[in-house]
Amino acid sequence: MTKSRRKKQGLSPRSKKLLALTVLGCVISMTVLVYNMDHIYLANHHNATFYVPETILSDADNSILVMTTSSTGEALAGKDVEVYLISEDDTELLFSGKTDQDGMVQPIIRPPPGNDTAVIRIRAGKEMVERTVIIEDTIKLMISTDKPIYQPGQDVHLRTLAFEGLSPGACDKNVTIEIESPAGDVIFRDHLTPNDYGIASMDFPLADMLPLGYYKITAFVGTESTSHSFLVKRYVLPTFRIELQGLESWYTVDQSINATVSCQYFFGKPVSGTIRISASTYYGVWEEVFSTQGILQDGTLDFQIPAVHYTVGMPWNSNNGYLSLNVSVTDEAGHTEQKSVHVSISKEPIVLTALSDLNMRGVESRYYIIARYPDGIPVEHAILRYGFDYNDYVHSTVTDERGVAVIEFYYAGQNNLYLRAEKDGLTSKETISLSEHEGIKVISSST
Repeated sequence: MTKSRRKKQGLSPRSKKLLALTVLGCVISMTVLVYNMDHIYLANHHNATFYVPETILSDADNSILVMTTSSTGEALAGKDVEVYLISEDDTELLFSGKTDQDGMVQPIIRPPPGNDTAVIRIRAGKEMVERTVIIEDTIKLMISTDKPIYQPGQDVHLRTLAFEGLSPGACDKNVTIEIESPAGDVIFRDHLTPNDYGIASMDFPLADMLPLGYYKITAFVGTESTSHSFLVKRYVLPTFRIELQGLESWYTVDQSINATVSCQYFFGKPVSGTIRISASTYYGVWEEVFSTQGILQDGTLDFQIPAVHYTVGMPWNSNNGYLSLNVSVTDEAGHTEQKSVHVSISKEPIVLTALSDLNMRGVESRYYIIARYPDGIPVEHAILRYGFDYNDYVHSTVTDERGVAVIEFYYAGQNNLYLRAEKDGLTSKETISLSEHEGIKVISSST
C-alpha cells in the first residue's frame, strides 16, 4: 500500500519581504501616534517651582518665590498664584496675583501673630504645594527688678520693656506677669499696659511671713516670654567697716608685709572684738603662709607677714604672683564681717620688658624698653643703664611718662643686652638675648 506524503509549503521570498515591510510600518505608525499623544498631553501641563523659608515672622513682611514654566522650559506669564495660611482654627488667604513675563512672582505675606507653626499652601495654576513653617514673633521682651535680693516685707519693683518689628519700635501689646514661689506654684498673675516707650512696671509686696528662696517672674507678650528670678532671704546689713592701713598694692618676694587692721562702726565708734588674719600664696595650689588671731585694741591690730621668698607668676598679672589676705572680725555682739584682698608679689621692684628688633650686622637696631611697677603703673623718669657685657652698663637713657625708653645701637654680633633700671632707691636688672638675622631689613626714613 502506498502512503501519500504532503509536501510542506513555506512563504516565498517575495511574501516574506512584504510581511516585514508591513510590520515595520505598523511599528513606525504606533511610535508616531504615542509621541503625538505625549506631546499633546504635556502641552496642557506646566511645571511650578516654589521657595518657602523654614521660618517666617509674624506681623512682618516675608518673601516667598513662585516660578512657572511649560513642559519645554518656557516661562509662563499670567498664571494665577494664591498663597494661604492654614492653622488649626482657620484658612486665610495671604496673597493673590499672577506671574510676570518671566513666569515669576514674589508674594509678600504677613502672617498674623498667635501661631507657633502653620501650613503655607501655594496654588500656581493647577499645581499646589503645602509646607509646614515655623512662625516666630518679632517681639523682644526684657524684665528686670530693682535689686537681686529682698527680705520679707519689702517691695519688689519690677519693670518690663517690649519692642517689636524688624526695625525695633515700642510694643504696645499688654504684658502678662506671673510670679512663682520657690515651690513652683503661681502665686500672682496680672496684666500690665505699657506706655508709649514699651515700658510697663509694677510693685509686688512681699509678706512678712513667706517661704524663703528664689522666686521666678515670667512676662508674656503674645507667644513671646522671658523670665527673671530674685532671692528672698533674711540678711543683716554691715554694721562696721574693715580697712587695711599701710598695705601696698605690691611687694617683692624678699619683702615682709607690715600693715594695720582698723575696724570702726559706721557711726564712728571703734569696734571691740576678736580678729583672725590669714594669708595664702600660689605655688601651683593655694597654700597658707601666715595666720594669726587676737583682740582688737581701740579697733585696731598690727600684723607682719614674713617674706614669701617664692611664688608662681601668673601671665595675666605680668608674670607676678599673688598673696591672698583674708581678715575676719567678730564684734562683742557676735556680728562678723570679712574682707579679702589680693596683693601682687614680684621678683623685682621694677618689671622690665622689651619690644625687640631684627638684628643684622652693621645695621642699626632699635629696642623699646618698658618699665612698670608690679601693679602695672608706668615708671616714669627712671634711669635705664645698659651695656653688652655682663655688669658693664656703659650707656644710659631715661624713661618717659609712659615708662618707655628707646635704645639704639649698631649690631655687631652681641649676644645679650644687659639692663638696669633705677628709681627712688629701687633697682631692677634684666637680660635680653640678642640673635642675628639674615635677609633684608626695611627701615623707615625719618623726615
